[in-house]
Formats: sequence, C-alpha cells, structure tokens
Amino acid sequence: MKRVRQKKRQILPPVQRQQMILDAALQMFSRYGYESCEVDKIAAFAGIGKGTIYRHFPTKENLFVSVIDRGYEFLDEKMKEMDEFFEAYDDSCIKLEEIITKELTLYVDFFIDNPEYYRILMIERPEIRLTLHEETIKGHRTHIGKLVDRIKAGIRAEYLVDLDPSFLAYCYLSLAGVIVERKLYGKRNTLKKDIRHAVDLLLRGVIAQ
Repeated sequence: MKRVRQKKRQILPPVQRQQMILDAALQMFSRYGYESCEVDKIAAFAGIGKGTIYRHFPTKENLFVSVIDRGYEFLDEKMKEMDEFFEAYDDSCIKLEEIITKELTLYVDFFIDNPEYYRILMIERPEIRLTLHEETIKGHRTHIGKLVDRIKAGIRAEYLVDLDPSFLAYCYLSLAGVIVERKLYGKRNTLKKDIRHAVDLLLRGVIAQ
C-alpha cells in the first residue's frame, strides 16, 4: 500500500504568522460575532492548531482587540488621503461642502471595500463594548480623537458652529454607517444620492452662518 506523505505545515516568520491569524480572525469574527466565535473556529479556518494562536494572542479578547486595532490602522491610512486633498488646494479655495463630501466618501468607500471591517468596527464593537473593557480598545479612541481634532480646527476657523466635537464626530460616523448599510444590504444603488443627502444634512446643522 502506497504511503501518503503528509503535507508539511508552512513555517512563517512570527510577524507574518500573526498577520495570517488576524486575517482568519477577521473573517470568523465578522461571520459569527465575538460571543459565538470560538478560537477553535479561527484555528480551523487558518489551518493551524489552537495553541499556535494562543502563542501569539493569549486570549480571545486580546485577539479580537488586535483585529479591531488593525482595522483602525487601515482606516487611518485611508483617511490620510484627506491630507493630500488639503495639500492640493489653497485652504481658502476649498468649500466646506467639498471637505465633508471628500471625508464622508473616504469613510464609506473603506467600509464598502472592506465589509468585514464594517461588521467588526461599526456593528460588533459597539455591541460588545459593555462586555469588553472600553479602555482596551485604543484604536477606536485614537481614530475618534483624530476626527475630533479636525472638527475642533473647523470650529477655531469659525466655519463650523461651536458644537460638542465628540458628539459631532459620532453623528458623522453614524451617517457614514447608514450609507454603508444601504449600499451593502439595500436593494437599490443610491450611494451618490445618499452621500449628497448626508452632506446637506450636516451642512444645515454645523455650518457657521
């Protein structure tokens, strides 16, 4: 009887192995949710042993937070296009409508292109914030902080009304979430129209007269 040679497990450098585990965890957490997704499922999807995951991430919570933090890193990288946007124009030439439209479009495009991160960052993370200690999710606080800083700059320049910047940041992200939901799960493609309506809504509420 011919003996079947077992395929050797690929040996990867630690950093590359971590990224592979995070990729698998993203898929499984977005599919099953944090509570229902056991580490065994992630290990099976990645084709590795559960012990390998625990060598890199000591707990399921630590793994989930790492997935979230990496998602915000990718999102922040996407939002760097706003810096290029401002560099291309003289500040005095940019209309507020253009700024809001550009930033909102970047948010929406990121989550449409990465629906797994939409599920993790915009749905799953808020759902379990009372289960997982909020202080452990640094990426979320950092990302919101950057958005708040941009809003504060607009208030100081007196083209935005003096509202609570943190409250406005969450309103902004909520509108982005609504648009992504309609694009991913709606029956009609109203993306451009939805962005236009969201910008109009924001302008009516936050532009300084």
